[in-house]
Amino acid sequence: MGFSCDLRHVGIFLYREPVGSGLIEHEIDHLFVGTFSGTPEANPDEVCEWDRVAVSAVVQRLFESPDEFTAWFRAAFSHVTPYLPGQPL
Repeated sequence: MGFSCDLRHVGIFLYREPVGSGLIEHEIDHLFVGTFSGTPEANPDEVCEWDRVAVSAVVQRLFESPDEFTAWFRAAFSHVTPYLPGQPL
């Protein structure tokens, strides 16, 4: 996304989720958070679309349309939400 920032390790979680066609994601994920206040400059060879949305909007979209998100994102989001800017710790 064309920027760098300091990252803080905030956790590890294990998940196992069927993802269709007989496939299962079974992973141990390390979670990191960081902050950046500029405007991302996505490399068009790597990113076709991106959007900046409020945490509350992501929560609403997860509730209303969870299948719009990958299995790992749905699993990881609740773990990182407390560490995102503007969220109570």
